[in-house]
Amino acid sequence: MNNKIYKDTTQTINKIEITNNTIGSRGGLTFISHYLEQIKFFRLIGKKVTGLHSGKKSVAFIIRQIILFFIDGTHKAISGFDILKKDAGYASVLEVTKDKLLSSHAIKRFFNKFSYLKCRVLRILLNALFIWRLCDV
Repeated sequence: MNNKIYKDTTQTINKIEITNNTIGSRGGLTFISHYLEQIKFFRLIGKKVTGLHSGKKSVAFIIRQIILFFIDGTHKAISGFDILKKDAGYASVLEVTKDKLLSSHAIKRFFNKFSYLKCRVLRILLNALFIWRLCDV
């Protein structure tokens, strides 16, 4: 697996303090992303789903945005990626710059590269991860 970075390290949260700004409901996505990073979820996905070349973006980078999109749940359709691509606040929550957010077309191209075998591997991996977390509690 290549070691491409899937988030912009200059955009990371480095402290938490009181603010007078309005805080959106997406603030928890950063912490979920950090948790998934800590358990090496994105690295595991990147290793198991090999052979998908997505231009400049790594598989882990794309999977990270897809997973966080599903967890966020604000938009029900894949076109929601286009709406979020224009949102600088969403980009900062994901700790990337706005121009690095994926569009719905990029997501469609990514899923078109999946074969039946790669989908099966991904399903097995997600199931194993789910069972591992249930047993860990």
